Amino acid sequence: MSISIDGKEWKGTINVKYGEPFPRLHRSTKLENETFGRVLIYITNLGTPEWTTKMSVKIKIKYYITEIIKESQQYKNKRRITKSGIYVIK
Repeated sequence: MSISIDGKEWKGTINVKYGEPFPRLHRSTKLENETFGRVLIYITNLGTPEWTTKMSVKIKIKYYITEIIKESQQYKNKRRITKSGIYVIK
């Protein structure tokens, strides 16, 4: 079992194109997360694959984020603000 960096179990959908390997349960893999950027995840649950029209398969997954490989600009800005202690006063 891997350790989550934020303590949350995330839900998402992976598009697996023809020829790409399927995600495997209880394994680590890389994923693009809109909040954090490029991350390493540990898959805890896989849903049933569903065919799409573009020769690909959609799979619902639940996962833990174990490491941030490349931070997104949004995450960098948020972390900089919280690290500096800036507050918005109304």
